[in-house]
Amino acid sequence: MLNKTVYTPHDVDYTFSDAIELNQANGERQLVEKIDKKGKRYDDPNKRTAIYTVPPRPSGIPSNHNRLTVAMDVGFWGDFLTTSHLVMAVRLKTKHYRNAGDNRCGAAAIGSWTAQHGFPEVVRGAAIEEPEINDQKKNQFHNIRSHCVTENKRYRLVLDSILFNGQMAHEIRIKDHTTGLIVYSTSGTAFSSFTHNYNTQSNLIMIATLAPDGAPVGGSYSNLVSYWSLAHEWVSDP
Repeated sequence: MLNKTVYTPHDVDYTFSDAIELNQANGERQLVEKIDKKGKRYDDPNKRTAIYTVPPRPSGIPSNHNRLTVAMDVGFWGDFLTTSHLVMAVRLKTKHYRNAGDNRCGAAAIGSWTAQHGFPEVVRGAAIEEPEINDQKKNQFHNIRSHCVTENKRYRLVLDSILFNGQMAHEIRIKDHTTGLIVYSTSGTAFSSFTHNYNTQSNLIMIATLAPDGAPVGGSYSNLVSYWSLAHEWVSDP
């Protein structure tokens, strides 16, 4: 039982650097609450984010036993993978960021980032990321691997967000388009210790670029799709 949705026209590229393009037909920005000099609150669209909304889960797929698979083509140029990283997130808690914890989700992170919260530095690598997920609202990382991706190549990035009998879990695959080889895999399912902090019924995808302002680095994504399926149904080539 697979239910597919296409978010971007076939082979149309959307670029990113310190900001990210989105499909104007169905994409939107995350809104970040800010306060102006007069103390008035307002929502500021975050240029680094592209949010897409997955259609509701089909009625034949249980609310506590389902798989949301998201996949896209992605490539990088300049020194993006040594200076920056890209995040593809699924089941984002909310599209309106007010406080720490509002970015809770399961995500595939790809690129480089510094050591944090007891987790090691990552260089030209990938990992499962759970942003702001623990009870102290800190990031958690799993299946970390450095030196598995490079610029000037095209990859297929696949993230499975699995709710298995009420327990949240994730899988990631990254495939080299040229060789067809899997260059990174979580080698199985990584179960979360923080299911209680998820909005497990969220249907939000977010792609976010974390590159320095004005840096001459970037990339592009294309062919973004998602699949709803039963938790045990694996999409072999999304």
